[in-house]
Amino acid sequence: MSSRKGIVIKNKRKQRAIVAEHKRKVLDHKLKIRMEIIPKMRRTKQEWYLNSKKNLLDIRRKWAAQRMEIRLQIRAQKRSHREKIKD
Repeated sequence: MSSRKGIVIKNKRKQRAIVAEHKRKVLDHKLKIRMEIIPKMRRTKQEWYLNSKKNLLDIRRKWAAQRMEIRLQIRAQKRSHREKIKD
């Protein structure tokens, strides 16, 4: 047991250095996440939101234009039928 304690004591500086390096890596990683990854994710999410909103508006406009064309065709058909009935 005493030899084991001796090994631990001898390697204490090395162990502290390893722990300190590990803590530094963890802090660097957290900083990287906070400063780089999260803003990228926010930008991506915002772009997706704006693009999807724009796409939905485009789809609505196209659909409304098609609906108007169809309604105009139906009105034209009704007019032609009325004219045929009158004649």
